[in-house]
Amino acid sequence: MRAFWRVWDGVLDACGVVAAVLTVLLTVGVCADIILRTIAGGGLPWVFDLVEYGMLFITALMAAYVLRENRHVEVDLLISLVPAGLQRSMRVAGAGLCLLFSVVLAIAAAEAARRSWVDGSVIFRYVLIPEWLPFAAVALMFALLAVECARQLARRWNERRTAGMSRSDLF
Repeated sequence: MRAFWRVWDGVLDACGVVAAVLTVLLTVGVCADIILRTIAGGGLPWVFDLVEYGMLFITALMAAYVLRENRHVEVDLLISLVPAGLQRSMRVAGAGLCLLFSVVLAIAAAEAARRSWVDGSVIFRYVLIPEWLPFAAVALMFALLAVECARQLARRWNERRTAGMSRSDLF
């Protein structure tokens, strides 16, 4: 099982690298568009379509990575007010719900992508985007999240009961 998680961590690290590269490319594209509009009077009108979908792909690639690193947004006010044993139970329940919702949403998004693929649907913008592409990004995101949520659930299930809060997710 350790070998699987090593490979999994490599996949998440690769997702992080791809997302970082996309971020740089989108930033360069926006800067080039602004410079061209300022200097030449006309920019790159297709850049904003690519930025919009690029941000979706960055989010899709980074969601599970951020969860692995415990850098996601978590409101732990309620958890901090209950005894340690109940904190563990609440964290296990939260990870279980995250897993459940991630699986359901991955399946729904994959089905939407499949239907769009079969129908040949296209999003008409400056750049024609196959409609299945954004759905596939969402399916990928929730599939990655489901695996990471399963790992989080297993970790939290196996945590020893300790007094007080565990590591804060605040920074």
